[in-house]
Amino acid sequence: MNTPKDYPWGSYDLNAGESVFWRLGPLNLWCKKVEDELWIGFLYDQEGEENNDPNDNPAPPDNLNWERWLLKKGSGKLELKPAFPDLPVVVKPEYAFRVGPNAAAKVFVRVPLWVQLNHGNFKVTEIPTVKLSKTWFGNFRKGELCYWISSSARRSVTEDLIRIYRAVCPIDIRNKSDDEMLIDKICLRVSRLAIFKAADQYWGSETKAHFRGHDDMSDLEVSKKPPADAPKAVLVATAREEHHMSFTAKTFMSLKELSGIDFFSW
Repeated sequence: MNTPKDYPWGSYDLNAGESVFWRLGPLNLWCKKVEDELWIGFLYDQEGEENNDPNDNPAPPDNLNWERWLLKKGSGKLELKPAFPDLPVVVKPEYAFRVGPNAAAKVFVRVPLWVQLNHGNFKVTEIPTVKLSKTWFGNFRKGELCYWISSSARRSVTEDLIRIYRAVCPIDIRNKSDDEMLIDKICLRVSRLAIFKAADQYWGSETKAHFRGHDDMSDLEVSKKPPADAPKAVLVATAREEHHMSFTAKTFMSLKELSGIDFFSW
């Protein structure tokens, strides 16, 4: 069986009787061909690291639950592609901070990627590399369902934060209001972000968030180019949703607001 250049992401020739294993953070993923069927099984570790050794192929546990697929013969290779989660993500900064009127700040959010399994042009399934709990971003009257990310948003990216199963997503924050803004939670709409790669790091499209203040809404703009922090990064996956790159949405929440997170996480 072949090994893709960007292992573990890439295309695989999986023949009958062959199997392949990937470890991406907590996710342990097996695929095998049983006659004309594709079998997919996975489980999560408490503590996991990415596996960069294509020769590491441990046997799956006997009690592993398998998904079995009958696919069109000769319809193509098995492809592993990175994708962002299918809901927005909510994250807390490393420390809550204030942004003064007409001031700017930049933060970086590390978003766990999903594994998209394709067979030819058919998307077979998607599997999160990290199990995320769901949360409500907003108040009792208005809001949206999101995933909660336990890792914090940071003001800089360091080498120890690089993981092949996480994408770094820059957010350029600008306070366009006449008042200070206290930032305690950030909602990032990852379905609009493309995925880029520079060296061993994956990046999401940069989001510019201009806070208006009077209605707690922000004017958002998603760049089509690689992030300024990784100008030579190459595109590896387009956004889930190809909408207008500029839109308006609630993005920030302070400690003073009733978020509902304590009531609606599961």
